[in-house]
Amino acid sequence: MRISRLLGVFAVVFSLITSVQAGVTGDFDETILVSFDNVELEREFKVHVPASYDGTPMPLLFMFHNVGDTASNAIAQTDWNTTADANGFIVIYPQALNLGDSVNWDISAAPIDAPTKDTQFVSDMVDWARANYSIRQTRIFTTGLGMGGTFAYLAATQHSQITVFGCQSANASSGDGWFWPSSGKPELSAYIMCAPDQADLYAQSQLLRDHINAINGPGRWAHLQESGEGYGWKTWLNQAQWDYFMTVAVDHPPTAVASASANGTLTLQFSGSNSRDDDGYIAGYLWDFGDGATSIEADPSHTFAASGVTNATLTVTDSKGQTNRTTINVAPGLSNTPPQITTPASADATQLTLMADTTVHVAARDSDGDTLQYAWSQRDAGPGIVTFVTGDAADSIVEFSEAGTYDLRVTISDDNGGVATSDVRITVAAPASQSYTTYLHVDGNLRRFIVYVPPSYDGSTDYPLLFMFHGMGGTAEVSASTDAHDWQSTADANNFIVIFPESLTWPEYWYWNPAWHKHWLVEVGPENNTDVNFFDEMVEWSQANYAIKSTHIFTTGGSFGGFFSNYIAVARPDTVAAFACSASGMSTEGWPNSDPDPAAPLIWPIEMPTSPPQLKGILLHDEEDPVIPYSQSTEMQAEMLAKGHISELITLYEMGHGWDKNQNQSQWDFFMNAASDTQGAGEGEGEGEDEGTPAGTQAEATGCACGLGSDASGAWSWLILLLACFLASRRRRKGAGGEGDPGGDGRSRHRLWVR
Repeated sequence: MRISRLLGVFAVVFSLITSVQAGVTGDFDETILVSFDNVELEREFKVHVPASYDGTPMPLLFMFHNVGDTASNAIAQTDWNTTADANGFIVIYPQALNLGDSVNWDISAAPIDAPTKDTQFVSDMVDWARANYSIRQTRIFTTGLGMGGTFAYLAATQHSQITVFGCQSANASSGDGWFWPSSGKPELSAYIMCAPDQADLYAQSQLLRDHINAINGPGRWAHLQESGEGYGWKTWLNQAQWDYFMTVAVDHPPTAVASASANGTLTLQFSGSNSRDDDGYIAGYLWDFGDGATSIEADPSHTFAASGVTNATLTVTDSKGQTNRTTINVAPGLSNTPPQITTPASADATQLTLMADTTVHVAARDSDGDTLQYAWSQRDAGPGIVTFVTGDAADSIVEFSEAGTYDLRVTISDDNGGVATSDVRITVAAPASQSYTTYLHVDGNLRRFIVYVPPSYDGSTDYPLLFMFHGMGGTAEVSASTDAHDWQSTADANNFIVIFPESLTWPEYWYWNPAWHKHWLVEVGPENNTDVNFFDEMVEWSQANYAIKSTHIFTTGGSFGGFFSNYIAVARPDTVAAFACSASGMSTEGWPNSDPDPAAPLIWPIEMPTSPPQLKGILLHDEEDPVIPYSQSTEMQAEMLAKGHISELITLYEMGHGWDKNQNQSQWDFFMNAASDTQGAGEGEGEGEDEGTPAGTQAEATGCACGLGSDASGAWSWLILLLACFLASRRRRKGAGGEGDPGGDGRSRHRLWVR
């Protein structure tokens, strides 16, 4: 079962659970599933509902905490609960994610109207509040401290019903890259608070005020409030901020909703009680039945003098005197004629590839003059999930989660129960190849990785899986670079899937060099290690989303990434069939001669276990590596062999500390031999060999790659071949340098895969 289906089931169950919370007052924690960029994440927030809540619509306030802080601290720091109890509004305190460097809000939107995972979080929290409480729709506000205030601005620009926001000591400058104050939203007011003694922030607050005032429509403005001295939230300004919110919030007119009973008789029952006012309440109704008669009831009954088609108009007035009207067609004394489809259901493209979308269309008319309603749906379970972006319209964009054939249906209904349907079939093919970025929520952090799926993959065959870990200070993009590493070409040629994960930032380690802060967490053991958990989650995710050959999961990496490849193989020997590490080999000791502070934590020394389980690793290293000594790899190989493991060492030339992508195929051949050997004798190649010897390898531990025997009759052949191997090994061609450089023409010398 695909993970998307599992998440869909979970979302339904979860919605049923959370619905129990509807109407609850007091303080409690909530968790919702937020979908963004094809990823589902659990997001947490805290809620305060005043004891005075009785179902009457209340305003809603979001309070966003500062960078590196928590929702719990925001409650204590701001004391909004006291203000909410006194004024009658609901407060939500969302919790930010760890974005890699720190717990913070995602304000990376450029342009400003581009959604982020956090603005989607806000939209979903608004939906949650509406589903569980009666909310005044035009009294939804955001505020925050520091970067939380910056995000309060961003959230307000992207949510149509948030027209007022607040912020205290917010960094809203475009000059330092924190934010882009370019919103053109005209209905936006702000209560900006900052202490004048915070010179930089106060200057930015002035710029933010001037920007909002420059773009605002009539009656909108930004107020800059001096908040005493010092940085931090000023609770004594809560009431003033709230009064500002309620005073300048945009008031919208009511919405008139009218309907009538089925035609066929002269007496019809009308209904206007579903009309609503998001700012207050409906104060009055006025019906005009089109025959000179009127009514001020919400749901009147009216008898027409004669049959025929006419219009009935409902006008509603809200508590502030604003009005809205709607007109419906009725046919008293006439039987109903169902809708007639004039153009059957169709699609812009009935053949498309996964990750693409298409638009479906239909056209219909109603001879009675009724208003038509459209509902697009998936006729059966199908191969995956179908999403209709505007499923209640004649035209809708439609998206698909899996490849396969989908039968879609549009149901068209009129005001009096008449129904017509039309179907269209769409076939979705697997893409030629996929390379995309996705995320997982692991231990409170949003973890990022790039996935590459070769064009040959169609889901019918289990594919091997390779993890490529970047070096210290690197990124997933560095690992996935075709110039530097080009695992994509090897994957295309050998039919396997590649994942390029990205590490977190750990400033408490290697603190003397900030460029090294971004690295894999190997300073501690694998127990409760968040990077090990990340690896486990990626394996599970891969197996849920693709057909993965579980006996063929491998790891590789360069430099620090190579060390983590070794680290994961030791930590998860039942998962990793074989590993590779280039320019690393640091298995038994810390990084030599690089720590100016001997008391600081260094690399956790891997204790190479004694076989079984038997580890299988291929090491690649330049003899003249200027960063990690070549001896690290030779010592690591010796350690592996001494403890009954399998190891091969490829000596690189003129690669420095860089990656030789010309050796990718050598790595892959080693991996496949290792996995084949793991399956045991008699399975595939190598049948009949000694247990533990890789398939196709027949040399002894001290033998040669030529595979010749050691009997006396072959002595001259041995000498000639050894001399030829020696001379060939000394030839060198120019290659590329440091880590991240494209692998060039560097030559390599192979040591045998030995036991």
